[in-house]
Amino acid sequence: MTRDSRRRVAFFPFLGILAAIALAVLTPLSALAAAPQQITMHADEFSFTPNTVTLTVGQPVQLTIVNDGKLDHDLKSDIPISNLSYQKASNPADEQKDNAAKGILDVDYDKGVTAQVTFTPTKAGTYEFHCDIPGHTEAGMKGTFVVKASTLQAVAVAPASTAPQSLPKTGQPFGLQSLIWLAGAAGLLSVGGLGIRYSIRSHRREH
Repeated sequence: MTRDSRRRVAFFPFLGILAAIALAVLTPLSALAAAPQQITMHADEFSFTPNTVTLTVGQPVQLTIVNDGKLDHDLKSDIPISNLSYQKASNPADEQKDNAAKGILDVDYDKGVTAQVTFTPTKAGTYEFHCDIPGHTEAGMKGTFVVKASTLQAVAVAPASTAPQSLPKTGQPFGLQSLIWLAGAAGLLSVGGLGIRYSIRSHRREH
């Protein structure tokens, strides 16, 4: 076996090691991207604590609302969301199903109840939430969701003026998990390309 042949034999196991390292790094990052943001809110007569909550577009949220008061309350907002799911709430089952289908954040929690829902914000902006039981909002039971754009999403998405008009609109944000896997795939392809070029050059030197 020539010296160049021995180098090629040693080089390709090295590619396998790099691929394994890349997958080991990408897997926990992907799991982290999918983990929901945990928000716990306390409600009583007549306030929410905290009353300002910061969220991120595309980042799932698990919202827990503890009713510390002596009255029934709810939380309602026009925040744009997807993937709404009720784990526990005082809403009737048919109302929960309808809200989930329409993407309406409306969570009832009676006296002594701790409600929990999950959802994913889909649009940056500032959105009020409030208790819409008559008189409760006027008494001060309201707050604000501040939804920020994902930093990686802002970098990945081109300005609207330069975006290709032929691309289909899916209605879904470019998530952190997708960007992580695309970056990993690009890295592995780059490493593979280096191996191919190395083999071609070695083959040419032998002949």
